[in-house]
Amino acid sequence: MLALATTSVLAQSEVYLATRADGKEGTGTAADPLNASTQARFDAIFAALKPGSTVHIGAGTYHTTGEASFKLRANTKVRGAGMEVTQIVQDGTGKPRAVVFLGLEGGNAIEDLSIDCGFENQRKVKGVVKCNASAITLYGSHLAVRRCRISNYGSPYDDECGENFAVTMCQGPDTDGVDRVIEDCVFTGMSPLSPTGCSVLTMSGGPLSSEVQFPSWSRGAVARRNHFLGYHPGCHGITMSGCQGAIVENNYFEHFMGCGIYTDTWPMRDIVLQNNIMTDINQAIFLAADNWDLINFQIRGNVILLHDGFDIKTIQKGLVTTDIPHSLMVGNEVQFRDMNIAGGSVENEQGVFVTSVPSRTTFNYSATKGGQSDPADCATGGYIRAMHYGCTTPTPEGINVFSGNGQQLHAVKNLVISGNVIRPYSSNGKNRIPSTGIRICGAEGSQIFDNVVFDSGNHRGLIVASTAKVMSSVLCRHNYNGDNTPAPPRDDKGELPAKALPD
Repeated sequence: MLALATTSVLAQSEVYLATRADGKEGTGTAADPLNASTQARFDAIFAALKPGSTVHIGAGTYHTTGEASFKLRANTKVRGAGMEVTQIVQDGTGKPRAVVFLGLEGGNAIEDLSIDCGFENQRKVKGVVKCNASAITLYGSHLAVRRCRISNYGSPYDDECGENFAVTMCQGPDTDGVDRVIEDCVFTGMSPLSPTGCSVLTMSGGPLSSEVQFPSWSRGAVARRNHFLGYHPGCHGITMSGCQGAIVENNYFEHFMGCGIYTDTWPMRDIVLQNNIMTDINQAIFLAADNWDLINFQIRGNVILLHDGFDIKTIQKGLVTTDIPHSLMVGNEVQFRDMNIAGGSVENEQGVFVTSVPSRTTFNYSATKGGQSDPADCATGGYIRAMHYGCTTPTPEGINVFSGNGQQLHAVKNLVISGNVIRPYSSNGKNRIPSTGIRICGAEGSQIFDNVVFDSGNHRGLIVASTAKVMSSVLCRHNYNGDNTPAPPRDDKGELPAKALPD
């Protein structure tokens, strides 16, 4: 019967699926949907689809092995009944890489559903997950991912499994990728079992030359109104490479212990990063130009609240409970600050080491690295300052533009940073952890103006690399600290250069 059902799929361009409980196979119409109640049925239906199909997945939970059993054909559209209604879970594939929807031919759209990448379901080696589990990988042009909830992604990030991208859009071989859109999606977090953070959403080209005319650019990429939350220590929220003419706007990063927007690997030009809200984030925007040019960037109107510690609710018998989910890992070094101590041996300003993490709002600690947890301490209030994360989580920085190790080898050109607000995130509005607001190293023909940077600690709000060439080609004006005093550009030591540009 399953063979007959999949044969009927080959003849239809519009197919409806459901988790039928009546045991009937169905014909694939809206009134009589195909039975996709098991992983084998779901995968067989998708494997039989013809190019140009539109698949409607009804309410319910579906299981699949994804790319291990099928690939999306060209111009296939997959539409659920809503991200809270249609849920897809990736079962174990037994392979080092597992992705639910893989499309290699272009024209694909995934909409209105939830995807559990099933990291913990994947193959294990000596009891540890050894797999890269992701949700969506699409190549080519005219791609869209809309109103999807993505969760439980991750990878050990080793030579076999590689770097994890929960959702990625890439150019096709030897051709530009045109018109890629991801919007109104929710990324709820990598699996707590994942040992490392990678990139959540990736929009990528890959030219072999920095010439605009060379093929394999990603042109017309748009990421907007997406919500990034969950537990992302060391992750890049949105990674861009090889993009020409891209817009990243109106995205929301919440308690994101990594970097919000990151550029890497290939040339980038004609990019707008605007009106994003980043609250409790370690690093908001990082533009890396070590090997390739970054040209014509607009970074404007972003609200950036930099991470400055986890508030403590209580310490009871050595168990610390935080006010919001934390990103601490076993071995991280932290410091207790401003506590109300009721007993035990813990002290203000004391550095301790995380020994266990029972939940994302609790952890135990010891006074010495590798020591035993202290079960006696009690305290309330205060906050935790991370001294050493022990992973790739960056220190708090608002906007950091880094070019050619400070040299002019691959300069950032025609950069405009304007109208951004950068300040610490905390429950009481105080600056608690040193941070850097805007740091520019190696930019030419650029302007930084009308920004508000709340200086925090021993770093300076606005830093421009100290080389004379850079200072003379970057115009800084009308930038202010949180108390409305001017924030002039300073060198890497936090000092005013000998010949500062007038405000």
